[in-house]
Amino acid sequence: MVLVLLRKTPSNMKEYLAQIGLDVIPASHQTKSSVQLYYINNVDGTPRWIWTAKSRKANFLKFYAISSFRSRVFAFAYQLVFLLQLQHLFFSRKSVYVTRNESAALSPVLKNNFALFTGTKGPNRKMVLYVIKENLSTSFYKIALSNTSELLLATEYKKIQEVEALNPQSFKVPTTTIISKGILEMEDLSNQSSRKNNFTPIHHKALAELFTATVASSNTSTLPCFMAAAKQIEAAKNGRIPQGIISRLETLQLHLENQPVFTTLSHKDFTPWNCLVQNNQLAMYDWELAASETPAAFDLFHFIMQTGILVNHANWRTIKEQLQRSFIAFASEVKTIKATDFDAYLSYYLYINTAYYIQLYAQQEEWHLQVDWLLAMWNEALNDVLQKYTPSREVLINTLFDYLLNTQYAAIKFPNTLPHLLSEYADIDLCMQKSDAYQLIAYLKQNSLVQKASIVHKSYMASVTLQLRNNSLLCLDLIWQFKCKSIQFFALEEVLQKATWNAFGVKNMGEEHTRNYLRYFYGLNNAQVPEKYSAYFLPYKTCNSSKQQLLKYLKTKPYNRGISSIMNQLNYVLDAVKNIGFHKGIIITFSGVDGAGKSTVIAEVKHEMEKKLRKKVVVIRHRPSLLPILSAITKGKQNAEQATMQTLPRQGKNKALISSLLRFAYYYTDYFIGQFIVYIKYVMRGEVVLYDRYYFDFINDSIRSNIRLPKWFTKLGYYLLMKPQLNFFLYADAKVILQRKQELELSTIKQLTNDYLLLFGQLGSAKQNQYVPIENMELNKTVALISHLITQKLA
Repeated sequence: MVLVLLRKTPSNMKEYLAQIGLDVIPASHQTKSSVQLYYINNVDGTPRWIWTAKSRKANFLKFYAISSFRSRVFAFAYQLVFLLQLQHLFFSRKSVYVTRNESAALSPVLKNNFALFTGTKGPNRKMVLYVIKENLSTSFYKIALSNTSELLLATEYKKIQEVEALNPQSFKVPTTTIISKGILEMEDLSNQSSRKNNFTPIHHKALAELFTATVASSNTSTLPCFMAAAKQIEAAKNGRIPQGIISRLETLQLHLENQPVFTTLSHKDFTPWNCLVQNNQLAMYDWELAASETPAAFDLFHFIMQTGILVNHANWRTIKEQLQRSFIAFASEVKTIKATDFDAYLSYYLYINTAYYIQLYAQQEEWHLQVDWLLAMWNEALNDVLQKYTPSREVLINTLFDYLLNTQYAAIKFPNTLPHLLSEYADIDLCMQKSDAYQLIAYLKQNSLVQKASIVHKSYMASVTLQLRNNSLLCLDLIWQFKCKSIQFFALEEVLQKATWNAFGVKNMGEEHTRNYLRYFYGLNNAQVPEKYSAYFLPYKTCNSSKQQLLKYLKTKPYNRGISSIMNQLNYVLDAVKNIGFHKGIIITFSGVDGAGKSTVIAEVKHEMEKKLRKKVVVIRHRPSLLPILSAITKGKQNAEQATMQTLPRQGKNKALISSLLRFAYYYTDYFIGQFIVYIKYVMRGEVVLYDRYYFDFINDSIRSNIRLPKWFTKLGYYLLMKPQLNFFLYADAKVILQRKQELELSTIKQLTNDYLLLFGQLGSAKQNQYVPIENMELNKTVALISHLITQKLA
């Protein structure tokens, strides 16, 4: 029996109990003075809560934050066990016997009922003892377990004295006594009180009073907490903290330097589990992290952040909304700070708090699940506040590779550079297990930087296009089976096993696999390996192989034979069928008088769409051109087109109604039939069609096509045509246009511009954001606006 008890006893139970003056003895050696203790272990088998077996109440719940439904069920179950006096049925096999060490500082208070919490892992670890004394009064005792926690207890004692000296009215702190070095006795304020998970007016009032009593103005560059944070970030670099979060903190640091700031005495661990509401007054425990000269609203942010992450498991958007509401209310009461200071003080909080904790976590060998939750949310929050300093695309790429830190993956053809320095036109190809790919997609879709996510699902990969909040794009290919059509050319497991880390924290596909990937991918598509990848083939005479040779070799592989071959072909067919109509193409038109800058804008937009959206772009001039221009009948197509290019616009001499009707019917037939050809040939295949001029010229400028018909007549024809998804009219001041191109008279430019603006206004009244006039004075702004609107339609 003794052996069984000892085997059930955690190996460090003796050390914990020795800290408070109790010696563990075998059950067979118990005497009248010995005491039986029950305990509950952590998941890793170490003791968490220890209490006296004779206790009639579950006093260890004093250390337990009862906040969620699950925690309330847990607490109720144990309270019921104690109420029915059934402890021995549940804990008799989890018990130890102890005797008191009379010379220990805490020995006198261990004669009665007590409960012990062994603390949370980490360098700040300390135990907390709850004691019911002989006079039935109760106290808490904090016992330091390291030099660091001993210093924290000294800080707590000092700060509590400072707060007591303020004579606060809306909150109170426990009376505290130093028992011995590293042991503090604290008044129990928990009677007739309750914990609140939400930030109530009582919490608000307490923080407002503390702020008003201790507010001071300062500069971030001179604040001790800022200087300490810089050192903590540097120290964290040597641990297991993801480099992305460190990089973001260093970036934020640069933008927070030398800023005016209001500071206050701050609790710095202001959470539901360290506060109790009692008679409209707040009791505040655990002042060990407290510090003066802390940026305003730190405690407010900390309470809402910790509750949102650890209790409510809320997303960043929800937490931020609550933070902003509470900060605005706080600012309106204290007056010193303004509601518009929200972003600045949130940044101060995130920088100081995150720096402090990543240093601690870097020192911990084992992380509990909550650490992962906290790091993920701090990442999200830092991404958000950095948006005004750093492009969203760069921030999200860093976040992506932080997320992948503990995932088995390999980047394909990834350049040897820091991830966030990738070209804005570069996409990211990653191979990983299918389950990991979809977990990554779920993570990215809920990221606060992502406005919209578009995913193309295939049997062997997923193509992801992310439209970010600043309208930039990030495209990823997530591959779990290396295939070209129905031919597989790699086994994923082999690639993942041989992936190697580069100097920038990216796990790359091995060099040999990369070389073969390039050879197979381009060879099976009957293409040459691009010159930019030639470095992979330096030891070899050529980097290209014929498709026939590759197919002959790959068809001997097990994954391209028998049932595997049949499944590959079936999946290829299913992929093709499944994605019919999925690829979203678009028709975009550009109108404007000569000199408005259409050609330049179209060239820039074409480049943007091909590089950023990975779309094939087709430029069509004026009409589908299913039918040739009329002059081609007499001059031939090539000569007619050449003559048209050399002739100034609006030079046609036709004035006859019949001739105009015939010309219009001819060109309208081209539009009407050609629109179906264009749609099937390009749009259904997911391509972007850019029209340099469109049917609107027949309405407003039919003279250009040597046609003279009433506007109302030509306008009717537009209603029988498919409507392009986006139509842009580019214009500028008439004098500016004449400086660019002297082809039209000043009065003509003004008249045509007014006619187009009126037409687009009429058409756009029913279809907002489909007919867009743009004053094209600055090319970059024009292209940015057009790209944004196209991206909204496509991404």
